[in-house]
Amino acid sequence: MLPPSGEPRGADPRLAELPAEVQVYLDAVSAEVQAAFEDDLLGVWLIGSAAQWAYEPGTSDLDVLAVTGSRHPESLRLTLGERVRHPALECPAVGLEFVVYARPDVVDLADPVRFALNVNGGRSRDDLLALGPDDGPGWWAVLDLPRRAWSVSRCTDRRRTW
Repeated sequence: MLPPSGEPRGADPRLAELPAEVQVYLDAVSAEVQAAFEDDLLGVWLIGSAAQWAYEPGTSDLDVLAVTGSRHPESLRLTLGERVRHPALECPAVGLEFVVYARPDVVDLADPVRFALNVNGGRSRDDLLALGPDDGPGWWAVLDLPRRAWSVSRCTDRRRTW
């Protein structure tokens, strides 16, 4: 995942320990997210086992969380989902679990937690593209926000305010 405007990537040692193909893949996911949301992107984070020195090739999936400053049209979110979804962007891990939240939805949590995009899939994961909690199960969304405390920033957080 590339930082915006060519800024240097953070030197978190957890990233260097990931297999090269995973790093390349995460760079590609981040680039797609940055291209979609541009200046409204607040950050992209790697969460889960890969952010906790527990990634195991052939067993672990990749959990990626992004937050935007505002809500975006369904068409933009759907296009992004199609671009990062396996096999359009082939996931080298067991699977990808990718979620986008809009800042207004994480500041004022609703029940169910409102997300903007949820993409799951990969070699060993069922395919899912959901544009909100009404499109599929959302019970897991409440787990993402606390897990962000153990995350690795994959792009510069220019306006981290949540």
